[in-house]
This record gives sequence, structure tokens and C-alpha cells, in this order.
Amino acid sequence: MPNEDVLQHFNKEEAPFIDQVLDWRTQVINQYRPVLTPFLNPREQVIVNSLLGHSDDYDFAFFGGHEHAERCRVLIYPPYFEIKKDDFEIMPLSIHYASKFNQLAHRQILGSLLGTGIDRNRIGDIISEGDTWQLFVDKTLVDFLKIEVTKMGRTPVTLKMIANEKEILNPPSQWQMSEQTISSYRLDTVLAEGFHLSRTKTKQAIEKGGCKINWQAISNPSHEVKIGDIISLRGHGRLKLSSELLITKKGKYRVKIGRIKNN
Repeated sequence: MPNEDVLQHFNKEEAPFIDQVLDWRTQVINQYRPVLTPFLNPREQVIVNSLLGHSDDYDFAFFGGHEHAERCRVLIYPPYFEIKKDDFEIMPLSIHYASKFNQLAHRQILGSLLGTGIDRNRIGDIISEGDTWQLFVDKTLVDFLKIEVTKMGRTPVTLKMIANEKEILNPPSQWQMSEQTISSYRLDTVLAEGFHLSRTKTKQAIEKGGCKINWQAISNPSHEVKIGDIISLRGHGRLKLSSELLITKKGKYRVKIGRIKNN
């Protein structure tokens, strides 16, 4: 387990992941070879960046298969190693379906992929532009998914590899960024400001299991949110605590928050 000096900067439930990151670092240093991580969510990427920092013993890079990727793999490598995109072992796939008669949704696509039994951390972003959908997966899964995923919901689909990088979509960001002033980093406070709700309402929603941080259910309204966290609130959408801009004279925090509202 990581020592207390390390853990004090993170949430207690993040200890197993911190331990994993430190183990990846040790492998690179001791075995002098690159280590490739699974796909990591934004909060996990913040932790990796914080723990690895700068070192003469290794370097590291993030890549998710396309520009502005939210979910990325991290390659930790010795100084001698020259990285290429292929080293991240990410394959972009396009979803072919009769778009004239059917519609697909992100949740439907992800559910179909996870229904095959694969872990979430082997799937990167799922992106769309109009009725065109693409996804990014661990390269070793491609043959398996092409065989196993023939329907998404009731819609027949075919997964095909994208050979030409120029065919990868570059959709506009869904995040609506704004600056907000919060009195604390309590979860109920951040949600109240981000979605313009009362703290009473956000507190009740959290306690009833309607909130997740970095895709993990959180039922404690006083849970402290960290920079880089992705917060979802059932029925409202998602928030991303992007950065802290300043602390006001009254001790409040001016932060940049991204928001995606449910349609």
C-alpha cells in the first residue's frame, strides 16, 4: 500500500489505484521497459500525472486514439524509448447500421459492449457526429467484438476498423464551460452551483444514490470533490471540475466547471 504521505493528497477509495500507478512506475524503473495502462478516466489521469511527475528514470504520455480524448491510455517508458501512436495499441472502430430507420445512443452502445463481459477500462471514448458513431478500444479486443457485437439494443450493427486516421471524427466538445464561485469543494455544494439547484435537493439526490464521481457511486454529500473529477447527477447530466482559478478575499473558490446537460 502507498504510504500516508502519498494518501493524504487523495481520497481513501483511490488507494488501490494509487498503489497500481506506483507499481507501474516500479516496473518501468526496475525492468527498464515500457508499461501501457488500460484506458483511464480523467480523474485517474490526474492521479497518474501527480504521482509520476518529472523523473530522469522514465517519461510518460497520454493518448486516447483521437484529439481531445477524454478516456486515455498512459504509456510509461524509459528514457531510451521513442514512442509512436501504435505503441498505445488503440483501434478505432466505426459502427455501421441502418441510420435511416434506427437511432443509437451512447448508453445503448456502451451497454452492448459491456454485455460481452469485457471490462470498462478496455474501452475508450464513444463519439458521434450526426448519425455517425465511432469508438476506441484495446486493439486486442477487435476480433472478439466484431464477432460478439451484432446488435445494439434492437438495432443490427457491424463493427469495422477505421484504417485511415483522416476518417476519425472530430466532433465539437459537448462541455459547456463556465466560471463559478463555490464556498467549498463539498459534493452537494459543487452540484448545487453547477446545476443551479438547492443544496437540499442535491443532498437528497446524493443520499438516494443518484450521484457518481468518476463512474463510482457516492452517497456522502460532504465528499470532497477534486480537480479533474467527473460528476454525474441522475436526471441532470455531468459536471467536470476543470481547474481552480483563484481564492477570493472571502475564502471562496473561483473554479472552471464544464457541464453536459441531459437532453
